[in-house]
Amino acid sequence: MLAARERAVRATGRVRPMDLFDKAREAFAQVTAEVSRGTEYLSLQTQMGNVSAELERQLVEVGKRARELAAQGVLKDATLDTLLRRCDELDAQLMDLRQKAQEAQRPPTPPPPAVPQPPGAPAAPPPPAPPPAAESARTCTACGAELAAGAKFCGQCGAKVES
Repeated sequence: MLAARERAVRATGRVRPMDLFDKAREAFAQVTAEVSRGTEYLSLQTQMGNVSAELERQLVEVGKRARELAAQGVLKDATLDTLLRRCDELDAQLMDLRQKAQEAQRPPTPPPPAVPQPPGAPAAPPPPAPPPAAESARTCTACGAELAAGAKFCGQCGAKVES
């Protein structure tokens, strides 16, 4: 049927409206099929992730049970013993890290109080004095505002500055 339409288009040089509609329908069908395949792929990926997570949970439970049985002496295997020793080392390391983390969260301890000087002992030297200012700040005698260095008049009230 498609070949007959193509011959008609070649013969007349015109595209019939029905031909355009058929092409649009074919394109839509192709897009729909691709979307369906993509949706199915994503669904399968999700299912695989869920099954994988459940498998991991079950393996953890198997490992816990194997650890219990090995501790009871019911289950003996050299490879299992090696794996369980490594688990014990990791448990100890984890406990140590938890303890260090708790200590890191505690507030720092305050410094010990100063020891009082016995009577008659020489007094502790006074703390060092702050360094002197390069130039003492001057204030206006009329309003008390701070004066800029080298000012002849007060910037606040306009009074003449006495030297």
